[in-house]
Amino acid sequence: MILEPPLLSKRADGVLRTIIPGRISKSTQDEKSIQASQADNEAWLGSAYAGKTEITRLGEQASGWQTDRPSMELAKTMIEADQCDLVLVAELRELFRNPGLVWAFIHNCIDNDTRLIAVWDGLDTASDGWETPANIAILKHGITVPETRRRVKRKATHTFNNGGMVLKVKFGYRKLSKEEAASGTRGFFPRFVGAFLNLFGLGFERF
Repeated sequence: MILEPPLLSKRADGVLRTIIPGRISKSTQDEKSIQASQADNEAWLGSAYAGKTEITRLGEQASGWQTDRPSMELAKTMIEADQCDLVLVAELRELFRNPGLVWAFIHNCIDNDTRLIAVWDGLDTASDGWETPANIAILKHGITVPETRRRVKRKATHTFNNGGMVLKVKFGYRKLSKEEAASGTRGFFPRFVGAFLNLFGLGFERF
């Protein structure tokens, strides 16, 4: 990616103050993925800027459609307080997937003289015509969500219709107290089963 103009600090000390966000969507994903992505972005920054840098890593597990994410709220605060020269990501989806939230973030950076670069998306808000790669990237990252949802539903339906077991409704269980189990009014077991389990201090309720 050719940078034009080159990266510059807004301050006389030459320190490029950079925010590097990261995000994983689900709790089942490895949080090390965030660290790996941020390390890769730092390596790119090191090749693109020879001066000193001050890097703030922000990352969390959250949906890309969620609005009130602590990391993005902190990034917004830093940008508006003029504490950031550059926001660096590999792809815009590391910020949000929601197109409205992505556009709001981009324009907040521009309004506060903060450069935003998404390396793999070819986006640099300091370059002329940055809107084109931004539009392409936002569309690309947004449409993958319904596509993935359709694939998951298709596979689940096929598996179910062919005798497989598929989790259709999420639920869990909590252990009842001895009093709740003995009462016979809580849980999904019949009263006499609950009373029997109570002898062993066992009782469960679906929630």
